[in-house]
Amino acid sequence: TVRRWPRSEIRRGVSLLRALRVLTKTYFFVDLERFAWGGAYGINLAERVGEPGELAQLQAAYGMIMNGLGNRRAAARYLDAARKLASENRSRHPLGEGLVLQLNGTLHMFWDDPEAGLADLDESIRICRSAGGMWELLTSLGTQGQLLFLLSRFEESAEKYTECGELARELNSTVHMGWKHCKASFCRYLIGEPAPELRATVREELFQAIALSIQAEDLMNHLIATAHLAVIARHEGDAAEAARLAVEILEINRRYKVNVPHVKISLVAESYTTLFAADTLESGQNRDGAGSIGLSRGELLKIAATAIYKARALGKTFPYLRGPAERARARYIQLTKGDDAAWPFFERAMQLLDQTPHLWERGQAYAAAADTLSEQDPRRSQLLTRAAEIFRSANIQAELAQLPAAYRSQQATVVAATE
Repeated sequence: TVRRWPRSEIRRGVSLLRALRVLTKTYFFVDLERFAWGGAYGINLAERVGEPGELAQLQAAYGMIMNGLGNRRAAARYLDAARKLASENRSRHPLGEGLVLQLNGTLHMFWDDPEAGLADLDESIRICRSAGGMWELLTSLGTQGQLLFLLSRFEESAEKYTECGELARELNSTVHMGWKHCKASFCRYLIGEPAPELRATVREELFQAIALSIQAEDLMNHLIATAHLAVIARHEGDAAEAARLAVEILEINRRYKVNVPHVKISLVAESYTTLFAADTLESGQNRDGAGSIGLSRGELLKIAATAIYKARALGKTFPYLRGPAERARARYIQLTKGDDAAWPFFERAMQLLDQTPHLWERGQAYAAAADTLSEQDPRRSQLLTRAAEIFRSANIQAELAQLPAAYRSQQATVVAATE
């Protein structure tokens, strides 16, 4: 039996709950231990005060804690209970239901089922807008933008993040403005026609996102923006910048302890960027690049191996990381043991990614696997053709530009495939 607070203390208890809920929302992306403490203490307090709206939100938050600990069954149980309680009390606590739906949509992101979370985020956005919950609305818009990003629906993702950023500017929310500058700009980079002007503009916005994230102490967005810069450096063939960014990603990851899969994918960006710098250093192209920050090829390979190990370990809990981590592992083996040794690992990466909705990552795996095969091997053309089809289906122009010229346009791909 729950021991209730005296009626004279209820108002103070509700005030404490609301303050605790705000802190818990802040801790979610920053400090997992405090997030766990806030959720557990908050549930206990909400039950004693008898405040169902607050209890529903804190039950949802505790479900996210269980999910972070790898207990998917307990996470689903807490989220289901929170959703039921919030629905029953929507007339008194409409914003509570909006937040519960937001967290439920976020949970689908952790479970690598982004499509399933979109409807919850649609409803959360509607409720938060009508109830006047601006912070919750901003976070729901950003979360939906991330779900769309994971589905490689980059134009729609950019629209959500832009809407989030415009509202954040009105409300002076530095955190959400940083999200907009990070994700909307990188989406534009991926789907835009490759040009130096576009890369320069996007790079400038990503640096602005980092500045805003440092100001807001938002390590999550700082890490994501740095990983996006690393992709651009790799596309441009800039080994010096790639090596510098890989080391920076390594350092931020050491400080960011929360295991959020769409953030920890930066481990794959770190490893692939480091491997690119190591390969460039070995081949003699831009030899001063990696060496300019005092790292040898062996040191770069060691950094990459550590990142791959961590990404694969997290992939046991978070399926989103499995395919990309396996692709990075295959690339590491390719550089250290040769093409033949790497091929089975690339095959495994393609098999894993074929079972996911992540078109961007899937196309990259096919293109990378083709690099292990000789020009005479018919599988090479088949893989490049498939990569081109995937990138074209999602309008990922930045990746199409990385393919051999014969595969960049639809007409050229058809010709190459028949030769």
